[in-house]
Amino acid sequence: MLSNDEAIAKFKAIIATLPEWQNLTDSQFVNHMAVFQAWALRDAQYRAERALQEFFISTALNRSSIAAHAEDRGYIPRPPVPSSGTIRITNTGDAPVSLAAGQSFTSNKGISYLIVNPITIAAGAYSDQTAYQAGITTVEADVSASQPFFEIVFDANLSGTIYRIDVYVDDVQWSLARLFQNVDGDALVYDQFFNHLGQSGVRFGNNTFGKQPEAGSHIKCDLWLTDGDTTLLINQRLTPVGAILDTGGNTAMLDIRSITTISGGSSGESTEELKRNLLYWPLYQEQLVWKEDYQYFLTRRFPQIRWINVWGETEAEQSAGELRFEFINKIFVSAYAQGGADISSEIIAALEACKLMNRRFEWVAPDIRSFTVVVTGAVHRKFDSATVRASIEEALLSAYDMESSLRLSAPIRIKDVYRIINDTGYFGDGGYFTAQLAGDYDVTPDLNAVSDIDMSGCSISIGYVS
Repeated sequence: MLSNDEAIAKFKAIIATLPEWQNLTDSQFVNHMAVFQAWALRDAQYRAERALQEFFISTALNRSSIAAHAEDRGYIPRPPVPSSGTIRITNTGDAPVSLAAGQSFTSNKGISYLIVNPITIAAGAYSDQTAYQAGITTVEADVSASQPFFEIVFDANLSGTIYRIDVYVDDVQWSLARLFQNVDGDALVYDQFFNHLGQSGVRFGNNTFGKQPEAGSHIKCDLWLTDGDTTLLINQRLTPVGAILDTGGNTAMLDIRSITTISGGSSGESTEELKRNLLYWPLYQEQLVWKEDYQYFLTRRFPQIRWINVWGETEAEQSAGELRFEFINKIFVSAYAQGGADISSEIIAALEACKLMNRRFEWVAPDIRSFTVVVTGAVHRKFDSATVRASIEEALLSAYDMESSLRLSAPIRIKDVYRIINDTGYFGDGGYFTAQLAGDYDVTPDLNAVSDIDMSGCSISIGYVS
């Protein structure tokens, strides 16, 4: 890159070669013109250098550039997770009412919710159902000519809100096979992709890796959309979408309310997360899941997981103290999701979709055990003791509470407790403290056990240095 002085000198040298400008080479006018051109050149050089940096993941800044790197690697950003909770649907009419799977409701703020199971409610009865903050949009396409790797691209405005895609070809549902792994030419599968314009889409096979849709086929994609992190409080009324009739053909009389808070959702992968995760994507590419990769694979797929442990045949035999036939080629998974949500079936389904050879998966419910911390200490009088106690409680909850997204994955050790408390920054200037652990803080022998701090049983006593 040329410096300003070098650019000015080169400009004057060029001017000096022109007969009509030779007498003005050292004039104030040419000097000012040279400075201006040097600034313009410097700006162009900076822009060219910045554009070149977009070619590398580590220095890329623009969303479109990072998305292009993702497209080149076949990377799919983490989708958003819908909030969920329980609603009560009461039939106040005189005849039974049937609701289809995917029946939608709206809140007074116009936010969509739906149920996933079909139900029938007798007159005067009610049904409690899990509701998800989601809506369904259908995208359809006709295959005019059969071609390999036929694609359907979704609008960018929808792509960032898609958390699930159901694909039907001529009313037959096809399944997802990432990167067309372990499939032959007759498999009714599709792949999902993400392009540099921020659009998601589905891609079909070429009769070698996955079946190629035939000419005249009709493709329907049901897109499940969510706003991610939303909250609907308890006892909020919901309104059904569309006309609902009872078995007598009359308008159904329904009272629909939330009986738990509908929350726990999360947004999709941000630009910074996308950039960071792309650095490690070549290590596995969802082609191989083994050892610690099971945990990475699942926590990326289900960001609501707060604790997870995965173990295999050897660890199971060591824990049981004996060899067992049922342990052979089996992978065990235990996890806790935000709010205690049951995602066991989704986890097992995600692992089985990987089509790993000679592997079986089994869910083990987490065994949550409580422990407490006793803290005694003193701080300088310039600090408020109540503020210090609150900071210690917040730090301990962040590190050891089951609902904390920043929960430490390491076993609970007293040295870590000391570090966490000391990092609050209140124990300089002669301050001191001691900490003790009590309860079930050491659960390492049990593979599905996890310790959760019980703040109601903790004792934090803070005085002042004399």
